[in-house]
Amino acid sequence: MTDEITMDKAYCTRNVREVLLCPDAVGALLKYNEATGELFWRKRTAGDFRGRSTRGPQHRCNNWNSRNAGRNAFTSRSSGGYLIGSIFKRNYMAHRVAWAVSHGRWPDGDIDHINGCRADNRMVNLREVSRSVNNKNSRLRDDNKTGVVGVHWHEGRMKWRAHISTGDGIVWLGSYEDFNDAVNARQRAEAMNGYHPNHGRVTLNEDNEVK
Repeated sequence: MTDEITMDKAYCTRNVREVLLCPDAVGALLKYNEATGELFWRKRTAGDFRGRSTRGPQHRCNNWNSRNAGRNAFTSRSSGGYLIGSIFKRNYMAHRVAWAVSHGRWPDGDIDHINGCRADNRMVNLREVSRSVNNKNSRLRDDNKTGVVGVHWHEGRMKWRAHISTGDGIVWLGSYEDFNDAVNARQRAEAMNGYHPNHGRVTLNEDNEVK
């Protein structure tokens, strides 16, 4: 996508380190389908382009529209599994762009993918949360050996141990002969500390299949 667009005043500064396109400007460039989570490039007009070519803004406009208008946007995938794209050489996360277009503002905190599929940007799967709340709806780590977050085997004690992270740090929940007792202790603690029911789920791919 060309960056020769006349939107010099369309940026808003959130803090010293973050300068973003204003949500209205993003909405003028992209259409968001809340039901499917897809983003599409909108059609441009010649007034959106600077005349730095001998062929003029209209030629640039026609060329851009023929290649991009109406087509899916933000289809690249980050190493972490999120859909990403760029606008005027600035990189953006698709889920944050979707939120900005839908709500008319950039999210103040994190955007959590409720079902754990990071490419599923349907509005029903997105929620604005703080970082601490987002961490309470995390997928199961690839290096987890028990299949349950916060439960591990202690060789020295020859028992299953359970723990949980709270605002005050790590809280140990006891040692158990039976694995299920340790799991139950962890689940009770999650409920008491506001963890999402999906926390610790198995990682899903874009087709909702187990990786």
